[in-house]
Amino acid sequence: MLLSRLKSGIKNEIAEEDSGSLLHPATWFRNIFAGTESSSGERVSSKTAVLHPDVYACVIVLADDIAKLPIKLFRNRNGNIQQVQNNVSEMILNKVNNYMTSFVWKRLLVTRLCTWGNSYNLLLFDKDGNVTGIRPLDPEATNTNIDPDNGRVWYSTTIDGRYREFFYEEVLHFKNLSLDGIVGQTPISVIRDNIGSNRAATKFNAKFYKNGGAPFGVVKAPTLLDRKSKQILREDWERVNAGQSVAVLDAGLDYSQVTMPMKDAQFIESMKWNRQQIASIYKVPPHKIGELDRATFSNIEQQSLDYVKTTLQPFVTNIEQELNDKILTERQRNQGYYFKFNLESELRGDSKSRAEFYKTMQSVGAFSVNTILQKEDMTGIGEIGDEHYGNLNLVPLSIMKEYQLSKTKQSSDRLKGGDGNGTEEKEKQVLEHEDSE
Repeated sequence: MLLSRLKSGIKNEIAEEDSGSLLHPATWFRNIFAGTESSSGERVSSKTAVLHPDVYACVIVLADDIAKLPIKLFRNRNGNIQQVQNNVSEMILNKVNNYMTSFVWKRLLVTRLCTWGNSYNLLLFDKDGNVTGIRPLDPEATNTNIDPDNGRVWYSTTIDGRYREFFYEEVLHFKNLSLDGIVGQTPISVIRDNIGSNRAATKFNAKFYKNGGAPFGVVKAPTLLDRKSKQILREDWERVNAGQSVAVLDAGLDYSQVTMPMKDAQFIESMKWNRQQIASIYKVPPHKIGELDRATFSNIEQQSLDYVKTTLQPFVTNIEQELNDKILTERQRNQGYYFKFNLESELRGDSKSRAEFYKTMQSVGAFSVNTILQKEDMTGIGEIGDEHYGNLNLVPLSIMKEYQLSKTKQSSDRLKGGDGNGTEEKEKQVLEHEDSE
């Protein structure tokens, strides 16, 4: 009896402190459904953060840049790499389910990685165990679980209003930076204050222009006013003088401006700094989101190449390895099958640089004509285009040394008036060898 009363007392105390009401909800309730409160007082959640212009710009740049890259299935047979075309590769390349193309799926995948920190995707199988499709899962309704008995990872979620559980092998789980290797961390938690600060500054600017650009100020009355009179005065002031360039004062009123110009508050600089912080968290170059203050053609080109290597490459490697682990069987992986993004288009550079590169690679016999055309997404010229060519001016060092020695000996014999003792014949053999090369 006493214990139940104590429990009841504790429960009531907690309810009074934390539960709140519909008009004044508790802090934990607001954090769950409205997002965590930032230092500026603005609430930011993973769902609402993407609506912020700077976050949206970074996310859409990453999502589009990765979504446009094709994912292809390859097989490595003792160094001979060939592209594989089957039902699975066709699905990943074009359409992952009945209502979603590959582009849309990859864009959604990256968007959720950049906002939620996790992207869950259910694998669909036929009766023979072959993967036939991919269905994205709601990250809000999906949880990663660990079995305490055997340490196995499994997933629980809600699909079409029904609670479902899945094995580790049935769910593609793409993770952002993780502290335990099991669940990814959302980048929003790092830039929440930056987002909140920019949002508060935007609201301030909007309120400023809503008031017709009129600065904030104080209306002084000659006598002491009660609360009702102050409210009436405030409402009348806003009704009569809002949007007006000239304010009319009567009854001994005096207006004093509260000095806080936009320049002193440094709103533009502050918003730029926050924008740069958000871009740095997502590893997006400033010029990709419209920051061109210090941009030049040369550094933009270098930043773009660095962006592919340091930003896009980790994303695509993360996706490739998860696809290889969950979609391909162990036998297929042992046979040399693997998924790979095509990053050639992002690393091409300008046409002049590509032409010089292809010329060099062809002259040393590394690229055939068809290989060059394939890299440029052009049609090959048939079997003749598969031939590899080399430079006749290139000879082995051993032959070059022998040739130089024969020339030296020949010159020496001529000075002595001899016939060369067969030097001419040896030189002829060397030249014939060069021609055969």
